[in-house]
Amino acid sequence: MKKSLLFSAMALSLGLLSCNQEDMSEVETVTGTPVTVSVEVPGALSGSESRTLPAAPEGHQLRCIMVVDYKTEGAEDLRMEQVAGETMVNEKFRFTFTPAEEDYTCLFWADYVDEGAAVSDGKYTDKYYNTEDLTNVTYKVSDNTLFNNPACDAFFGKSLAGSPNAVLKRPFVKLSFKDQKHETVQAASSLSVTYTVPSGFSVKDNTVSGSSNQEIILTTAAPADKNNDIWFYNYVFAPENVNMLPGNIQMTVDEKKEVTINTESLVLTQNYDITANIDFASGDDNVNVDVDIDDEFNDPDAPKVGQFMQKDGTFSDTYSAENSVAIVFAAGPKGDDVATNYGKSDGTKIWGYAMGLSSVKRAVLTTNNTPLDLTSYGIASPWAAGDYNGYKYTQQLETATASLGTELMPAYNEWKTANPVSEITNVSGWYIPSARQLLDVMGMTLGYAGGEGIDVVAQNEQFASRLADLMNEGKSSWFGTHTSASNVMSSSASRSGQIMAVQTSYAEGKETISKASGIGVNQKASTFAIRPVLTIFNK
Repeated sequence: MKKSLLFSAMALSLGLLSCNQEDMSEVETVTGTPVTVSVEVPGALSGSESRTLPAAPEGHQLRCIMVVDYKTEGAEDLRMEQVAGETMVNEKFRFTFTPAEEDYTCLFWADYVDEGAAVSDGKYTDKYYNTEDLTNVTYKVSDNTLFNNPACDAFFGKSLAGSPNAVLKRPFVKLSFKDQKHETVQAASSLSVTYTVPSGFSVKDNTVSGSSNQEIILTTAAPADKNNDIWFYNYVFAPENVNMLPGNIQMTVDEKKEVTINTESLVLTQNYDITANIDFASGDDNVNVDVDIDDEFNDPDAPKVGQFMQKDGTFSDTYSAENSVAIVFAAGPKGDDVATNYGKSDGTKIWGYAMGLSSVKRAVLTTNNTPLDLTSYGIASPWAAGDYNGYKYTQQLETATASLGTELMPAYNEWKTANPVSEITNVSGWYIPSARQLLDVMGMTLGYAGGEGIDVVAQNEQFASRLADLMNEGKSSWFGTHTSASNVMSSSASRSGQIMAVQTSYAEGKETISKASGIGVNQKASTFAIRPVLTIFNK
């Protein structure tokens, strides 16, 4: 009789990848001119950053494929392949090609092939995956070779025209099944497993076709690791559009006892190593499934302070004038900020916060003839650490200023139009930072000595250095051309109706923060600059 197993899935850190991108000048996208793209494949599964290629399992070599996907319908795409050791620089694959048109996307797939794999028309014979079409990668084999095999690891990524680097990551969850009782695995001599997994993976979209599921079968094999009680493991596609297995798992031990492992609550999470703990010996019918996912992951896709957000929602250590739209200044959620504050569904997580790469020009918010009353939404402690509620405050400020008719808010709206992020699906859209958000990002850039009731903010040298020359563009002041004391406006207001701002001054070739304080806007002319920010959500 078949029985269902109660199991607990504990997600462990799959160190996965580190994508330190090589510093290269920006690629100019000009038809007829050769361009070079550098491709880094992550190294050891340790969670630490590494520029070293992963060691190929015995009898294998690492192969990298690039397909240049042109936008024009009917245009013939270009495909190039390399194996590790060919034309590599700093242990990175490098592809040089001449684009046939200006608008294209480079798609990448890296996997293991036989050490002596045959080559035909520049293509290496596939080993574990069918790669003829990188928008429909499927399992080439479905037998024991897909189980307990590190050579089934693979990587994917893409880069837009003009980007000199590609960031690769794993399209899989590494799914392992471990028994809770050491003696059960020790007593077993063989097991057989059958289950259906997602397939038909698109490198271009990070999705699979719902009709492309494949059945994989392990037949009378020894447990993968008796010492650590591991029955078996697989690399299973975990695309954006599928996070569940299509069905349950049938498992038989020593051809005597067959059970059904219920997978309804097992979440497939890309780039994670998930270990499902099962009690094979005591499985009974109709038991609940308990899945515990650990939130403390070193997620290689997560934004890191100082990285540039690209137009496709990815993050890069390298600035691209064509593709970069913001720079990350905070990772993870801050204070009591949650995704539901932005209208996102419950369970969506905040990944971080990023700042625009230019400022809204200094302009007048109010004049003597256009007083502004902000007391209706003022707060008691606008500089409080962790108050990252700028999105909410901006909505309130926009309502309060809707009929002002002065220069600053229209200039802010024009800036947003000129810097669109509507195609990035996991961001909030631009807003004016809260006082604390503004002080944190300016302090990280210029340093802030602290003020009455306001903490010191230390300069982040890496963050500051990435901005120093890049954002100035030859201007004398980081926040604009103005060299006198000037205020950068937040969206926070005090209960007395003052709006919070950070003031900078410029002397002897250096810009510093003079003070962080409230500025009266109800009966006087007030001129500010704005540096918009956005919140990033986990896809």
